[in-house]
Amino acid sequence: MTSSSRSVFDRIFQNASWLVIGSVVATALGAITSLLMARYLGAELYGKYAFAMAFVLIASLFSTFGFDRVTLQDLVQKHFEENELMGTVAILKLVGGVLVILFSSVAALLWSTDAEVKIIILIASSSYLLRSISHLDVWFQKHLKSKYATIALTAATLGSGLTKVLMIFLSMDVVYFSVASVFEAAIFIGVMLYYFQKKGGTIQGWKVNGACTKSILYRSWPLAFSALAGTIYTQFDRIMLGQFDSVSAVGIYALYVQVLRLPSVFFDAIVRSSSPILLDSFSNRPSIEFEEQLVRVLSLITYLGIGFSIAFYLFGNQVIAYSIGEDFLTSLFVVGVLLVSFLLQIPNSFRVELLLLQGKETVIFKLRLASVLLNVILNLYAIPRYGIEGAAVATLITVFFFEVVCNLLTETKFYLRFYLMSFRDAILQRPVAYMYRQLVRKTS
Repeated sequence: MTSSSRSVFDRIFQNASWLVIGSVVATALGAITSLLMARYLGAELYGKYAFAMAFVLIASLFSTFGFDRVTLQDLVQKHFEENELMGTVAILKLVGGVLVILFSSVAALLWSTDAEVKIIILIASSSYLLRSISHLDVWFQKHLKSKYATIALTAATLGSGLTKVLMIFLSMDVVYFSVASVFEAAIFIGVMLYYFQKKGGTIQGWKVNGACTKSILYRSWPLAFSALAGTIYTQFDRIMLGQFDSVSAVGIYALYVQVLRLPSVFFDAIVRSSSPILLDSFSNRPSIEFEEQLVRVLSLITYLGIGFSIAFYLFGNQVIAYSIGEDFLTSLFVVGVLLVSFLLQIPNSFRVELLLLQGKETVIFKLRLASVLLNVILNLYAIPRYGIEGAAVATLITVFFFEVVCNLLTETKFYLRFYLMSFRDAILQRPVAYMYRQLVRKTS
């Protein structure tokens, strides 16, 4: 590798590292803040907040719509002039922000009679008007300056978290917590705009191009529906619980899902930080070196996931009762089902990346669409009859279908071996043996 190519690789690696750091810090801070909110609000009010935010997150499709990924591709390949591209996407996102407010508000009118839920939705959804220039993040990625977007994301998450902590300290009502979403968006956009202008960018020259608008909409809709499928998968059960069970059930279910996200943040960081090494050893077909490295990474996070699951099943309810509140407790059956769902997902942490490398975007979309349809049908049947237990079982069946059964298909069958080997090595404690050998080698 020449010095110039090594320099470019180092810049790409550093840029990717900043993206990983930003994602991990933001998700971890968000999860911790949510747990503090849950402790303060209690199951019923926290459930009301989660119920309202589910509508907003589903409606957020209109604002995101896969624009960022298409914008990055166009910036790199220079399909359109930069100012035209940035200006067009800004207008599309602004219109999308208006649609987020309209869609979520209409959905709330049809699905809920609670005035507080409607106010939370109206305030939180308005934050997407501010996010109309959130694609500045993509501009930083293109110029390998994701450090500044990460600073903005961290500052916004921290600012939102501190705002919520202040609200807790002042004993404010649940409705006011939705203001933190607007505050978070304002900080994120404000900091990014500051660095964008500092690094030579300007929004004064942005303009709209009709051909650019048509091109972006045409190419982004498959990504939008894929994202919608994922959002419905994670939020529809909360809406169903609020409709057919109670907002307290929504709060309990949302809390346990949030707790299970915490280890996933660190597992995702391990996988993403390993991606440059894995991708460097990947060619048109997975090499032996690639397979060994991939299984080593996946078996490590699977091993850690098994250890976490055992500990949480034995002591999770006691920890939640002590740290959050007894009104959040649920049955060990629900805990066990959610933990099995959590474990089944871990070894598939690199499947989407491999499918994208092989140009199988449509396969990802079809798998997600089938999983969402299955999940919606199961939730419609199980939640009105069995409540939170039905939601947990519906999640488990959907996860088993998406993570295990789908690996039997022709397009994804190549990944089944990695999946099974990761579980095998984790159960045999091979990650521990490997780390021990590495430690001995370094100390000898």
